[in-house]
Amino acid sequence: MPAPLCRRATLLLMRLISRGFTLIELMVVVAIIAILATIVYGNIGAASPKARDAERQADVRNLQTAIEQYKQKNGRYPAMGCTPGGDQISSESDCATYIASLAPEFITVLPKDTQRGTNGGYGYVTNTDGTSYKVMALGTVESETVTASHPFKRCENSGTGICSASGVCSPTNTGYQTTYALWGGFADGANDAAVRSATAAVICL
Repeated sequence: MPAPLCRRATLLLMRLISRGFTLIELMVVVAIIAILATIVYGNIGAASPKARDAERQADVRNLQTAIEQYKQKNGRYPAMGCTPGGDQISSESDCATYIASLAPEFITVLPKDTQRGTNGGYGYVTNTDGTSYKVMALGTVESETVTASHPFKRCENSGTGICSASGVCSPTNTGYQTTYALWGGFADGANDAAVRSATAAVICL
């Protein structure tokens, strides 16, 4: 509610209460408050999906920063906190501590997506050696369709990208279009092809 209008309505109501008021005066004050409340509610409601998506991007970025700080201290990326399901991702839908040993030292608390419904929400995957990782907001993007050119796209699958444009890494896949992700590191391997293949096994989920 705009502050000056809210203040005026409140002062008018207090003045009326102190001296007594007619039914018409009361109806006018109630109508003004109702109109202002409708305007405020409409503005908040319209902005909510965008605001929540902006928060998801910030959360994924903050998780990435914490994950990299963990590696600087421990020499590897943190382990997955949950036993992953069929998607191979440790996510909110599997357990509350979806990234092991990250909070509270490197991030105060692991974020939760209150709008995730039956989707994974925030999720994380790494390999056994902790040399490669991916962090995501799984299937919860509301205000936009994530495309192959999006900075938080689910997979790197264009040009010389490491992932094939199929399955969840297809830009036409619903899971791709509704997921934000960031990743980092390279898996170990005997040669370039082995490194590429082992890294893809982590970041192409």
